[in-house]
Amino acid sequence: RSYNNSEEFRFLILDHHLEKKGVKYGIEVYEKIKNRFPKVTLKMFGMKRSAFVPDYAEYYENPTRAELVNLYNESDIFLFPSIEEGWGLTVIEAMASGCAIVGTNTGCLLEIGKDKCNCMKSNPKDVDSMVENVIEIMENDKLFFKLIQQGKETAKNLDWNKSLAQFEKVISFLNI
Repeated sequence: RSYNNSEEFRFLILDHHLEKKGVKYGIEVYEKIKNRFPKVTLKMFGMKRSAFVPDYAEYYENPTRAELVNLYNESDIFLFPSIEEGWGLTVIEAMASGCAIVGTNTGCLLEIGKDKCNCMKSNPKDVDSMVENVIEIMENDKLFFKLIQQGKETAKNLDWNKSLAQFEKVISFLNI
């Protein structure tokens, strides 16, 4: 895949009606970046368009698997602004597709996220920190490509067979 000039980065955000997904914070991050870098673009996707989605965002409602893969592949930065999350599969999908992840320290990023290695992390609701993280990526190609490469490696290591083997070890240890 090809990556845009940093002045023209393409952003992707998952849309959701639940406030705990932090969509409004992701939009706020994007708008602050857009003020500084006017050529950036935003795509969003979700099951059904929520009230959080601005008119300027290119929106994909209930995308097919193929459309979702294309969205990830066409994006440079995936914003994960969740306040509270169980896991956050979209982060793994974005990593596997070569997006740089800028997110909050919740869900899967608590377990697999390594700040400035495979993602850039901030505290939930900390828009200014997320903006700083995005700008740092946009102005540092070396960091941008490191996040992409390490993200791909992280996603590659999440394998059902490995997980099953670890689970079997736990069960045998517990003598169940």
